[in-house]
Amino acid sequence: MKLLILTAFCGVFTAQAQAPCCRVTSVDAPARIATGEVTTGGGEFAFRVDDSKLLAGLKTGQAVWANFTAKRVSLDGRSACCAITRVGPAGAVRAPLLSSVAATRPIAAAGCRHAWLPQYGGVICKGSDPSRPVILLVHGLHQSVESWTKPSSTGYTYDFRHTPVDVDLGDHAAPNAGLYKAGASDKLDVDGLNWFDYLAGQGFTVAAWSQPCCTFAAAYPSAVQALAQFASDTATLNPAAPPPIVLLGHSRGGLVIHKLLRDQGTIGGRIRFAITIHSPHHGSLMAKTPERLADEASALFANVSLRPDAKQPLKQLALQMVAPLKSMIDDGQAELAPDSPVITGLLTGDTPIPGVRYYTFGGTNPTLFRLYTWLFTPMSSVPQYKGLEQYFQWRAKPVEVGLVSPLLDRIPAFNPEIKPGEGDSLVTDQSARLPYSIHQTDRLNHAEVLWDRGLQQNVVRILSATAPVRASR
Repeated sequence: MKLLILTAFCGVFTAQAQAPCCRVTSVDAPARIATGEVTTGGGEFAFRVDDSKLLAGLKTGQAVWANFTAKRVSLDGRSACCAITRVGPAGAVRAPLLSSVAATRPIAAAGCRHAWLPQYGGVICKGSDPSRPVILLVHGLHQSVESWTKPSSTGYTYDFRHTPVDVDLGDHAAPNAGLYKAGASDKLDVDGLNWFDYLAGQGFTVAAWSQPCCTFAAAYPSAVQALAQFASDTATLNPAAPPPIVLLGHSRGGLVIHKLLRDQGTIGGRIRFAITIHSPHHGSLMAKTPERLADEASALFANVSLRPDAKQPLKQLALQMVAPLKSMIDDGQAELAPDSPVITGLLTGDTPIPGVRYYTFGGTNPTLFRLYTWLFTPMSSVPQYKGLEQYFQWRAKPVEVGLVSPLLDRIPAFNPEIKPGEGDSLVTDQSARLPYSIHQTDRLNHAEVLWDRGLQQNVVRILSATAPVRASR
């Protein structure tokens, strides 16, 4: 049965657009199909985008208007562009296997967040369903609680899957040709797709905190405190039968979870799930050579032939975009090397903790961004006329610079972490596995797992199942 929010909402497109009801959650460009969700009601829908220019400009997280009576979508709130092809509860369109009980809950508003563990800047949201598992989120190295609440804080939110739209530069008195600018993929508006609000919107109690930087030894005591406090706070939700605890971690957060379980056990049988997302359980070779990425990028530009007015700005941009990896050369980064005491210590004599279901996710897409030059179109130098008045319509079209883009694809794969099909730019799919876990491989990079709705729905499906979910092959 369709959600009331979908049948009741009547987004009539008028000359003065009302506030958008919905946002885009995924775009399948080859199929010309996008999915969206109702931001305050939890419903989901799919719509077809036949216009190539509109499709090229459609972004994950973008606000849209939907009229479910007329079955039409508008991208500007004024004119309908696209036909709605399917409507259902949240998760039913992209992930039909998602539990219907979990799927119909609305996305939680940011107002659900309350201060928690103030010494670590934590947040908590008490869920609407006390029978559901409670989830403690554990972020990775050089990150914070914002990994879960404001994923744009990672900086790597580039829409590398879609070509940027043409730039309309208006009318001018003179013609123009050649290079307009050099730049990277557009950035996505991803904060509305964060894990914290999504899980809270599914009825789960959720909490997260910021670990002290930067070494494992500095971060781990805060995890011990957070787990103890979380267990205590959530026990009051159902004193007679406290809800099971889920430990969900990204990147190094998975290693923190690994050690918590070895040190703390299940704390009286309450920890039932350990879910790690792109975590370097077996270490990362990038931890040994983060500076090499910038060196290889410089060498790449030195050995390719590009137009002079584009080469230098593209090189500067590329080095600027890999600089955060180079800046992470510290003790915390070195601890993630395969032969480090942290990694070897966790793997030596490692066995699963009885009563805990382990799920691991690993990625095989190292692409973080693409590099483009925007070139003036031929029509930018063709005169136009309004009566006797001559003018020129400047328009610039983005063209990917294939010799250097995508950057990580063009750089020699000196480590498997940056090799397509093997790693997510920082961690290999193989390293993300534990021998006793149920593992699933995705085609996501290390950053985009922090806002990918399909991955979030997959985790909710796991937590909503009455029996262990086996990975699809």
